[in-house]
Amino acid sequence: MWFPANSPDLNPIKHLKDAVYRRQPRTSQEMRQVLQEEWEALDLSEISRICRTMRARCEAVIAAAGGPTKW
Repeated sequence: MWFPANSPDLNPIKHLKDAVYRRQPRTSQEMRQVLQEEWEALDLSEISRICRTMRARCEAVIAAAGGPTKW
């Protein structure tokens, strides 16, 4: 299946990336600490929801020819 390699709509770890970015770690040590904390704080129901919507996400990205979607 073809789809944009960097589509945020298809990136299941986007929420983790956004959470880390908001905290703006400045050193590699801070980055490790923030990643660890955010990883441990992940809500399993949110991960399940993302997984369950992946088919719809793929279909939306294809229909939008790689453009923005509601996801």
